[in-house]
Amino acid sequence: MHKEKKKITFLLPSLILGGAELRVVALAEALDPTIYHTQLVVLDNDDAAISTSGIETVVLGEKRARNAFGKLYAFLKKERPAIVFTTLPQTTILLYLAALFLPFRPIIVHRVANFLSKSSLGWLGRKLFVTALKNGDRVVCLSHDMAEDLIENFNIEREKISVIYNGIDLEKIAAWSKQATDKLSPERERPVLVTLGKLMEQKGQRYLIEAMPAILKTFPEAQLYIIGEGPKRHKLEEAVHTLKLDEQITFLGAQANPYAYFANADIFILPSLWEGLPSALIEALACGCPVVSTNCQSGPREILDDGRYGVLVPVADSEALANGVLRILTDAGLRDALKARGIERVKMFDGRKMVGQYEDLFLALIKKHG
Repeated sequence: MHKEKKKITFLLPSLILGGAELRVVALAEALDPTIYHTQLVVLDNDDAAISTSGIETVVLGEKRARNAFGKLYAFLKKERPAIVFTTLPQTTILLYLAALFLPFRPIIVHRVANFLSKSSLGWLGRKLFVTALKNGDRVVCLSHDMAEDLIENFNIEREKISVIYNGIDLEKIAAWSKQATDKLSPERERPVLVTLGKLMEQKGQRYLIEAMPAILKTFPEAQLYIIGEGPKRHKLEEAVHTLKLDEQITFLGAQANPYAYFANADIFILPSLWEGLPSALIEALACGCPVVSTNCQSGPREILDDGRYGVLVPVADSEALANGVLRILTDAGLRDALKARGIERVKMFDGRKMVGQYEDLFLALIKKHG
């Protein structure tokens, strides 16, 4: 007897080249097509940088979440999905409000992408976000520290929370990391450092820029490549110019294939002030690149197992970042050990494992809620 597929709608603000967007699209594409009919709904598609050719995609055509209320409500009322899955605060709040008026009750799964206590949400935004989480059917956290934060500081029920690590496509990364870049050569002699993240306050790039003079005292030929775009680019470029580091620091903008840079770099650095579970850190390990990361809330400590798989340093501390980088650059034995350990570590973040955990969760929720 033919069983009807379960319809799952994934809701995103946009398809910019961001970590949350990449993970959700990858999940939607990977679900078993014999069980699930997946739909992707995005508020706005003007700056799309992620291909969704394998998924039914609907664009609501609204940049602001509040302006998309009517269109989202009409779509959900018509399509009647079994599950609606969302991530990022604006779409989480939007879905909560739209669901209040629906003539049916879909199963609602909220994926929390950042450590909430450290987020930049204002008072009202945070209150609405927490209310949405409490009224959903399941909250997915990307790390155990994130889950504990929601339980202890926002009174989210422990039984409502699942922890599912971000997964990565190890085969794709292995293949793409072998591609050449126009900036790096395996035969180069100068130390190469790389970081990736949206150019915004949360990602802490200014502390890494301020760490470079100390690194250059020991390794004057060192070069830092900053991958990513964002609202703080101009201020970061000004900081580089003020420190007279224009020749030593290069802004690469967004890159479709950052893995080639990771594979050809000596160190990947994550200077973030807070995170959820930073995929870039996992991807760098997969490329055999030793890592230095702030011990921010949350994610790096769990990924690196308290420093066994990379160097952890305090948050917002340029001197500590510099010392972490120098520790690896001056110790070839440590550098080789971290490369080998990192490649072994990333097996626990295999994307297939993540997809399997989500499929198990979806099936359990459908069984529970009928």
